[in-house]
Amino acid sequence: MLLLQLQILFGNAMSFEKIFKENLKKVGSVRYLETYEDRPHISKQKLDKFKEVKYLANGESMVFEYAALLSERYVAATNITGELLISVYDINSKRMLAQRFAPAEHAENRLEELELYLNENRNNSIEVRFFGLQNGADLGSMERILNIILKYGAPIFEIDLFGNETRHIAIDMRIGGSFNILMEDRLYRPGELINNASRIAGKQ
Repeated sequence: MLLLQLQILFGNAMSFEKIFKENLKKVGSVRYLETYEDRPHISKQKLDKFKEVKYLANGESMVFEYAALLSERYVAATNITGELLISVYDINSKRMLAQRFAPAEHAENRLEELELYLNENRNNSIEVRFFGLQNGADLGSMERILNIILKYGAPIFEIDLFGNETRHIAIDMRIGGSFNILMEDRLYRPGELINNASRIAGKQ
């Protein structure tokens, strides 16, 4: 695991897009994690009980807004393996573009939407986050996505890519931060999140 706690050295003004550009050619076979702090947990029971959540299915791309206290507060994506989850959060308006897609299948449409959204919000205070993919993923689409991010000067505040684990992610539209979803309302046991397909492939 590559974990860079860069805020210790550079403060919270630092974002990760340039260093990710430098590292992209070297990654793809281990988990790549860049974040300012450990991601907190939230239980699926809590998300569902108060009906504060919108679930994003694979292949979906939507714009969400936290408009009032009674609005859904979280956007969630569960069972993320080979697909990619991208969030683009506007701090001031509390609006967010969330995309979840398999790069090999939906990249063209999703990248077009991403670029249009970044262009429309290029003067806003936005935060970009990436989650997903598995070891051995094709880096071509990731490089294209990163080039779009760099083109519009969008800061990346969290990257959690590759590895062999299934991810369950919720994003808080009130503050923009992310959570690990506890699907069974308990902490995961060691190795519990390893993707079965990755485990089988590793034995071949």
